[in-house]
Amino acid sequence: MGFLWLVYKRLPVLRNGIKSAIHELVIYLGKDPLLHHYDLGGVMIDTLTPHLLTLIYDAALKSFWRKNALRKFLRQCRLSENFLATWNSDESKRDFLDRAFTELQKTDKGRKAILQMAAYLAEQDSFPDLENWEDSKEKIQDAAASVGRLRDYNKSKKARSSSGLITRKLKEGTENIKQRLSVHK
Repeated sequence: MGFLWLVYKRLPVLRNGIKSAIHELVIYLGKDPLLHHYDLGGVMIDTLTPHLLTLIYDAALKSFWRKNALRKFLRQCRLSENFLATWNSDESKRDFLDRAFTELQKTDKGRKAILQMAAYLAEQDSFPDLENWEDSKEKIQDAAASVGRLRDYNKSKKARSSSGLITRKLKEGTENIKQRLSVHK
């Protein structure tokens, strides 16, 4: 969008029609929800797919062994204290995450919290909660593999969306401009 904005700002006001069409294109591209991405550890994603939700869930489950560590992480991801307070002492991490992911998907704020989880998980390069256990080596390897799959997904998603989506939107915008110019002739 930066290039289009630059063109729009520098375009002399020779014909209101051209400037108006470019302005509409900039607004159209800027408001398109498919172009609103979230930065997840150096890569961008735009939507919560079932596969992405599974990757985030798996990384969260494997990155934190103790309930208190997971609770602290979820608090940092801006889950409400009221919701965290519903975590019963006899409820497992897996059961709580199942319930949390189901509830969070219902609202925009919740979906943003899940994306924030993905961003924080993708940044991980160490797993302090998994250290000093009898099977720490396996736990850390599992968590690192899970976080690696999340990063790989984000990178592949970025590559796919960057090439296809933006090209398609620019073509649609170009057609819009051509139609407007033909009307003004």
